[in-house]
Amino acid sequence: MSAWPRLASVTRTLLGVALVASGAAAQDAAQDAAQAAAVEEVAAQFERGRYDLALNETRFIASPQLRAEWRFHVLYNAGNLPAALDEALAGLEVAPQSLDLARNAVLCALTLGLGRVAEDLLARWKAAIDSSSLDAAARESWLELHAEQSAFAAQVLARDEAASDAARRALWICVAGFGLAFGALLVLSRAPSDAPRAGEAPVA
Repeated sequence: MSAWPRLASVTRTLLGVALVASGAAAQDAAQDAAQAAAVEEVAAQFERGRYDLALNETRFIASPQLRAEWRFHVLYNAGNLPAALDEALAGLEVAPQSLDLARNAVLCALTLGLGRVAEDLLARWKAAIDSSSLDAAARESWLELHAEQSAFAAQVLARDEAASDAARRALWICVAGFGLAFGALLVLSRAPSDAPRAGEAPVA
């Protein structure tokens, strides 16, 4: 039996695999091109100060991480910090290793004065740095940024604790003042019954 038919079959199989791979590669290239075009449009609208249009264009960015990064960038610069923080947190759910998203989330939380939220995010950021494949110089740079934001977070937490202590003291002062006032009212309400009635001699 001739080997040619078998070889031809193998050739056709390989050719089919190559065509499928080529089609997949072409599809990936098209998706990459579409995403690059979307990012370019978002950046263009952002530079024009049209944050609403820039935000709308982010829906065409296929990568969840890249989309979250751009949405954070637009919302933060537009002044909508709570929404920007939500976007960073959502991005970290799908890309917990993203150092940029972690840093941005910490920055936003601290700007909003959310010390406890920032504290949790700092721990996630540090874990992402530790598990990254950065070279020594890049790792050191990220650790310095982390240390700076950690120091700032400590200040925010100390301020929050002082504010909580002041609020507790104010509450106790109010409670004590209310107690004293209530006690005085009780004394005043009882005083007339202890006073001598008309025509009665006071008890010695």
